Amino acid sequence: MVNKKQNYSKQRLQEELSRLGNEIEELRMEREESKKNVLHFVQEADMARQDLQHAREQIAILSSKLNNSDHSPDLPSQSIDESQEHKQSQGDKILQLETLLSRATASLVEHEKAAEIHSRDAQNVIELTDQVKQLTTQLKDCQDTLGRLNESQKLIQDEFDQAKDENRVLRQTLKVEHERGERLESHWKSSENALEQAEIRVEVLKKEIEGLRQQQTWSPKIVQSDTSKIEALEKLQKALQQKYQMNLEQYSVLEQRLENEVKSHAHWKNAYEEKLKLLTLHQAREDEHNEMLDQSKVREQHLRTINKTLRDEIRKISRNRREVVNVEYLRNVILTFLEKKQTRSPSSQPYYNAPMWTKRTFTALFETRQHHKQIILS
Repeated sequence: MVNKKQNYSKQRLQEELSRLGNEIEELRMEREESKKNVLHFVQEADMARQDLQHAREQIAILSSKLNNSDHSPDLPSQSIDESQEHKQSQGDKILQLETLLSRATASLVEHEKAAEIHSRDAQNVIELTDQVKQLTTQLKDCQDTLGRLNESQKLIQDEFDQAKDENRVLRQTLKVEHERGERLESHWKSSENALEQAEIRVEVLKKEIEGLRQQQTWSPKIVQSDTSKIEALEKLQKALQQKYQMNLEQYSVLEQRLENEVKSHAHWKNAYEEKLKLLTLHQAREDEHNEMLDQSKVREQHLRTINKTLRDEIRKISRNRREVVNVEYLRNVILTFLEKKQTRSPSSQPYYNAPMWTKRTFTALFETRQHHKQIILS
């Protein structure tokens, strides 16, 4: 039952580790995407800033042209009308450029705010990713600890099985020695009873011999019979003495064996108590292992909750990132307006060249990208 629970908990930990690995990979991909978005917004901000600077230069050029036209000498009425119309058209263009400039400025400010927000979000994503790495490291430590605990439990289980086998052998040996001691004790008691009976019989025979010796009348037949009887009694006495001596020796041997058996019984009893202590220690270790397993489960649940919170935060950051205003459309409108203006009046703006300006813009964009790449690599 314990092995089934351990296998089930190990399987759950493996599934949780694979799930956390997938989530970490998703967080890493989201982090890379956040970096790319931040770089994209920074590049767009630089391009919008360049467009704004160029629009300001165009406004300054148009304003200087209007001022020059105001200070020009008197011309014929037709030239004056044409200059007024040209001035009015230039004023309208200036108003349009100023409107676009104000919009571009507002969009640039919003874009810079959005870029700053994205920078903070990217920093938050990096911090969250670091936290996820730390949690992954802690989870790996928990897994290593659990593996060591499983190995320790396996060793303890082997020791417990070995102790159980030794305990069973000790019980059997103790039972055999106990039965042997009981047999020796019964044999010793029977030998002691036989010895007492032999002593009593020897005393009776001694009394009979003394009684026969004290008789005063002796007949030859009686004397002969008594002599043979005395000889037989003496032989019986010697035999009983020898048997008594043998019983004494056997009694001493049995007593020595009984003493050895008592010592062996005490030794086996001490060994049994030590094995019982080992079994108690194994049970305490198993309880401690179960407690540590419960703690690892609680820690796993805590890590799972933190991971869920981090994923919610990253989703929230991604949702905020999708709501950022894109100024690409405004930049394209400004470029289209400037190109149309160049197409309509090329002679009025001798210092403006749309293709060269576009080339400078993309060159600056490329340099900006290279600069950001160097910053990221550093």
